[in-house]
Amino acid sequence: MNVRTRALRHSSESQMARWIFSLFLLPALALGAESEGPATLTWHDTARDVYVDGKLDRRVQTLSCSELRRLALVPPDSDGVVILDPVSKTMARAPKSVFVFEADRSSATTPRTYASSPGGDIVVPEARRYLASVDGHSLLVVPHQGHAGPMTAGELWQTVPIWWAIYQHYEPDAAAVAELRQETPPTQITIIFGTWCSDSEYHVPRLLKALHEASNRNLDVKLVSIGPDLLAPLDFVEREHLINVPTVIVERRGKEIGRYVETPRSERVESDLAAIVSGKPLPRHPGRWKHGQRLAGGAYSLRDASGRRGAEEFEIFSADGNGIVVHSTIEYPGETIEVWASLDKTRSPDFAEVTRHRGSHLERARYNLDKNRFSVHSRGDEGGIGQQDIEVPSDVSLTLPATPTRGWPALRGVPRSVSYVVSEGTIGKLDTEMVSFGQGASHTVPGRSLIGQRVYVTTARGRSEMILYSTWCLPLIVTEPDGAERHLVRLDGDLPKAELIER
Repeated sequence: MNVRTRALRHSSESQMARWIFSLFLLPALALGAESEGPATLTWHDTARDVYVDGKLDRRVQTLSCSELRRLALVPPDSDGVVILDPVSKTMARAPKSVFVFEADRSSATTPRTYASSPGGDIVVPEARRYLASVDGHSLLVVPHQGHAGPMTAGELWQTVPIWWAIYQHYEPDAAAVAELRQETPPTQITIIFGTWCSDSEYHVPRLLKALHEASNRNLDVKLVSIGPDLLAPLDFVEREHLINVPTVIVERRGKEIGRYVETPRSERVESDLAAIVSGKPLPRHPGRWKHGQRLAGGAYSLRDASGRRGAEEFEIFSADGNGIVVHSTIEYPGETIEVWASLDKTRSPDFAEVTRHRGSHLERARYNLDKNRFSVHSRGDEGGIGQQDIEVPSDVSLTLPATPTRGWPALRGVPRSVSYVVSEGTIGKLDTEMVSFGQGASHTVPGRSLIGQRVYVTTARGRSEMILYSTWCLPLIVTEPDGAERHLVRLDGDLPKAELIER
């Protein structure tokens, strides 16, 4: 079937029946006040499965407010909203009129102070599951289970009705639609997504709208939904080397000609697809992580312990609160490693992402530090899903494959610290680092003579010797315990000065 015959329309089967339950009838309102902060709160659509009296009703929209860690349950045909507070294990009721929705209903705002009334207690039997009883009705909220396998557009709109609203209100890029409309070679487009995935919610309805407007019989569109954690259908996940959703695979005559993964390189997802279909080069990916202006960039020459030669390109960006974001791409024969990493204003690691391409295989891990807990989530088309949550000290550092991050232990301001070390794979381990300082040293790159300082980092793996430039401890030369070496060969721009600790 082509995209026209798949009929990306709202079928009569998905029309919402009226739903009026007494649990959403509001008693006399009282004034509810929130903590100090901005005048408004932002609520975003979030996938949850809501059961009323034991029956799943997908028409109930769930909004989350990350600032307050609360959920708002919005029924389609009631003037009331139920607000769950998992922290206090209580709920409240508020009039729907306090929520100002975007046209596509994917988000809403409320005043920080709005009218509400107490609604009783909720039970939290386990994480992200909430149970309440209101006016004789049971209410159960659980993580969205989604669907695993091929879907039609009609089934998609029924499963996640908010996606239909996003589809209806989106205006695709006219140039991208024109390019998609004029393509003549028969092309298979497989759109792979998770109905539980926020990136899928944002991009997939918009892409479907662009394809519908292109109305090209030569573009055969197939929808495949992936279950939570990319575990089902497992044979499909492994065969297509999936590590993130959404993924869009474009094929001609059974051969893949390109793919889109998670977020677009262009400003819009349909522009990426149009470029792939027409054979045009895609721009460099701006990164999935928020960052400010580019501060510096450069390159390293690499030699690993086996003598294998490689190269590394990097960029360093400003971040909110006087932090930095590093993006690095390391190339060895048969292997590519891409790293995104951030330091906050206190010089503490904020997040990191490491993606390894070995031949046709992919593996990606994301690392997040929340106070004294370090969480690692890894996905690979060979190794499956990996998860690690560990307690760490407040001054933990992070050792990554990206050379610009190797001097970060010296920024901690202490001679002894603990670092989470990522080396060959994506799941790492904690290691104690002893930092000591030597004499000043210089290093020359084209157009610049750089003065740095020798720094020694000793761990259970041995002692690394580095020459660090005083701007955010950028390594000029690194010699590893196993004999591997890294040499800065190009540097443009500069970074705010970050002095090393006194000896």
